[in-house]
Amino acid sequence: MDHAVIIAANTVNYNDSRDLPCKINEMMEESKKNEWLKELKASSHKQRERCMPGTRVDVLTNIQVWLNDLNMPNILWLSGSPGSGKTTIASTVVADFESLSGQFFFCRDQAEFCDPDNLWRHLALDLALGNDALGKSIAQALEIQKANIRGLDISTQFEHLIVKPVQELFQHTVTPLLIVIDALDECDKYEKLLPSLKSWSWRLPKFLKLLVTSRHYLDIKGTLDSVSNHIGLYTGEEVSDQTSNDVEKYFTTRFSVVTRLQTSLHLNWPGPAKISFLVKKAAGLFIWAKCAMDFISHRGGDTEERLNVICSDSGEGIDAIDTLYQHIVFVAFQGLREPEKNSLSSVLGTIVIAKNPLRASDLEQLLGVRDALSIISQLSPISSLTQSALRLFGLILRSTVSVLLGLV
Repeated sequence: MDHAVIIAANTVNYNDSRDLPCKINEMMEESKKNEWLKELKASSHKQRERCMPGTRVDVLTNIQVWLNDLNMPNILWLSGSPGSGKTTIASTVVADFESLSGQFFFCRDQAEFCDPDNLWRHLALDLALGNDALGKSIAQALEIQKANIRGLDISTQFEHLIVKPVQELFQHTVTPLLIVIDALDECDKYEKLLPSLKSWSWRLPKFLKLLVTSRHYLDIKGTLDSVSNHIGLYTGEEVSDQTSNDVEKYFTTRFSVVTRLQTSLHLNWPGPAKISFLVKKAAGLFIWAKCAMDFISHRGGDTEERLNVICSDSGEGIDAIDTLYQHIVFVAFQGLREPEKNSLSSVLGTIVIAKNPLRASDLEQLLGVRDALSIISQLSPISSLTQSALRLFGLILRSTVSVLLGLV
């Protein structure tokens, strides 16, 4: 006969009274584990854009091959310039790869996600939640340290929360586990993490794979180059044919959406020549391609005129981003009433000169304006907006500041 007893608001089911002490002990151990793991509590990452289907297939395939090959280094370093698509690729890996066991996306605009002290605690919690035995081992490490993990240096955190629990439980497995660390360069004092990242290559087993993305900084290269498999996302004059093909596919797909929504445009608009011109201007920078298409298709504008404005500029790559931002700022001010222009000028000017990124609530309190998000939405083709933070890609390039000063 089945029996049940309620202990501390938990129901314990048992068949034989002799099983009850064991069942209770298991329940208490689970409760104890969960209590200790609360010391690793961490905010969740926001959902990010993934690669457009059919693009970056070569990079994602190479990552999958590396993941499944236990003879390859257990670290893969994906490097590239700002706007080359590193985070989008990392987001796609997180969303699509079944072997994912942990993720950390550094973001300099969010205090919790730019602090190097938070990395190993956050990843330890991910690992603990994904594997019960590993969770118990990590909880024991927290108990031994009396949950004083936050007071330990980064290398010691790595030792107690990652290395020892994994070494104690796993020696050999045929199933790879994947950890993703994105935008290492956006971490404040990221150099503090470099020793533990390098030691991952020999202190942790081959099946525990680590994907790291960052800009191509020399100190990061010096740390990871010799212990990792490297994939470079090259832009400008070094852009690969495959990347250019992916950018072309991105433009073609986005334009097909525009022509479906705007029946006045013929289905093949703007044509292969214009798309090829835009691909050349992007020079491998997906951020430029996205901003350009958001600008062209933004509500309330003349789509063809905006395309012609972009095509009138001769710059490519980074230079093209600067000019595109200027066009967007100019267009944003057109048709606004004088009070609206003043509000937009104040908000945007404050964002540009601020040393640190500002939240919408900070802008409203500082400037005495209402609904800063609504005001800045005039610049949505170059802004990334959330309720907690407002960030302009690249914080608006310096030349755009001079444009603003002329408009105020």
